[in-house]
This record gives sequence, structure tokens and C-alpha cells, in this order.
Amino acid sequence: MPTGALCVRRMVSTVLSSIFKDAFDVKALRAFRVLRPLRLVSGVPSLQIVLNSILKAMVPLLHIALLVIFVIIIYAIIGLELFSGKMHKSCYNKRTLVRAPAYFLF
Repeated sequence: MPTGALCVRRMVSTVLSSIFKDAFDVKALRAFRVLRPLRLVSGVPSLQIVLNSILKAMVPLLHIALLVIFVIIIYAIIGLELFSGKMHKSCYNKRTLVRAPAYFLF
């Protein structure tokens, strides 16, 4: 590792640890090492094309995911409105008011 990068890393870790005192763990910065291979993309044009196409495909996928989450929430709200209170004490015998055995619950 070049000395310049090491010096900058130490300065950043010192500043962050002095700002956040005991709450900040400097080891969490090591997670950014995963992004190092992305530097390869700048040198290989075919990798740039692949990465750009993947990034362009993420936006429509995000829209679809948001739509699916919205539909699930709508169905959940409708289900709560339709079945609110209908299942209350449904595992009891109405004549004896005794709770049903556990094997009937599944």
C-alpha cells in the first residue's frame, strides 16, 4: 500500500474516532475494500459496457419492486379491513368455551 494512502487512511480514522469517541469502529471502513475491483472497470471498455447496462437495468427493477411493495401493502390493508375481529377466539369451542388442541391449529 502506498504511503500516501496509508497516511490519508490514518488521518481519516483519527478524525472519525475523535468525532464519534467510542461509538465509531474504524474497522467498519474496511467494508469499502469490496469496491476496489471497480477500479478495473475504468481500464477495460467491455467491462464498462457491462457495468453501465447493469446500472441502467436497476432503475426499472427498482420501479417494479416499489410497485410490488405497494400492491402488497394495499392487499394487507384490505385484508385487515375484511377480517378485523373475525378470527378473534376462533380456536375455541363455542359450546364449552374450551381452547382447541394444538394439533387443530395447524
